[in-house]
Amino acid sequence: MIRMMYIMPAEGFGGAERQGVLHIKNLPNYGINVIPVVGPGRIIINVLEEYGVTDSLYFSQMPREYNIPFKIYPFVNYILNTVNSWHYMCKNLKKFAIKKRVDLIFANRVAGWLIAGPLSKKLNIPCIWRGGSRSNSAVKSLALRILCKFYAPDAFISNCKAVEKSLIPLVNSPGFIVYNGVDLDKFNPDKVRPRIRSEMNLNHTNIVGIAARPAPGKGLDLLAEIVKKLTFRNSDIKFLIAGDYGWKAHYQNYFRSLDLDGRVSFLGYIQDIETFYKSCDVVILTSHERSIEGLPNSLLEAMAMECPVIATNVSGIKEIIKHGENGFLVPDGDSFRLAKYLNILFSNDNLRREMGKMGRKTIIERFSKNESMEKLVKVINKVVHSTQKGRSRTNEIF
Repeated sequence: MIRMMYIMPAEGFGGAERQGVLHIKNLPNYGINVIPVVGPGRIIINVLEEYGVTDSLYFSQMPREYNIPFKIYPFVNYILNTVNSWHYMCKNLKKFAIKKRVDLIFANRVAGWLIAGPLSKKLNIPCIWRGGSRSNSAVKSLALRILCKFYAPDAFISNCKAVEKSLIPLVNSPGFIVYNGVDLDKFNPDKVRPRIRSEMNLNHTNIVGIAARPAPGKGLDLLAEIVKKLTFRNSDIKFLIAGDYGWKAHYQNYFRSLDLDGRVSFLGYIQDIETFYKSCDVVILTSHERSIEGLPNSLLEAMAMECPVIATNVSGIKEIIKHGENGFLVPDGDSFRLAKYLNILFSNDNLRREMGKMGRKTIIERFSKNESMEKLVKVINKVVHSTQKGRSRTNEIF
């Protein structure tokens, strides 16, 4: 059995974290013993325990994202804290990996890569990085090139072609694409009730949902334009945003300044996110091309719940949606067309139902949990069996 350390930096809990939990929960079924390393947030610990995973290593010192509007003093303080966190994590995980005779390190996100790269080199064991977002700045790209010059992984897994195109030239390691997978039993419209709709007393209201962290790049400026266009003529529409982030207060103030706070509600983190999708008539995503967007889990989950989707045609989104069949695509920044397609769906119940069914069919055929896990396991086995460093290192120690 392969012994794998799985590093999943997680402050809050969203699509990326759900994908990590999916891996941690299911990899043991494929003969891989997973040692989860998570933090600095605690929500992921609670979710893992609900699934029976009780042996996670939790580190409040896990490096954090810089997720607030830029100011020089907080940013400098952030850099210093990140360096200290990195040193602490590497030191402690090295001891643990030796004790547990770890064969492979698997790391998500840049914070995870920063730890996994040096750690795998010190232990002389293989390392896999997984990326779910693109690089959107020259500074980030340069930093990644420098990191990989010294600590390149043995393989890099992208969750879509758009991420692979963005990151593989920087990482310069063997690349694999493993699309995100959806648990079709959990995200099953026949098994979920619309809890959010009921509790907010919106049973006779058209609900547009966005499941995304309120952050730059997610296109909430575009959302504001859409809200203005739709609610000017139709007072029976409510926009709900599920997700939490350091920029949440900023965007709440932004919508309040436009006098749109009565139309848009920020719900924060929702643990049973499937009830959110069940409560929505349509789910939209307004991400910009300049964002780090990869393959949005929110669209996959909404489609699995037979909720029709509309999204900007950026990054990996075009790898999910076939325009006019299982959803609608609009050009980046085009609030007019997005509002137009919302009106079309709200005025045609049959189209909304049929598009929802086509969406779930897409997930079943291309983005199921089983298909994603099988491809992931193939990559893991390929890396471990083609690099004998891990086993020889373990034998040397013991």
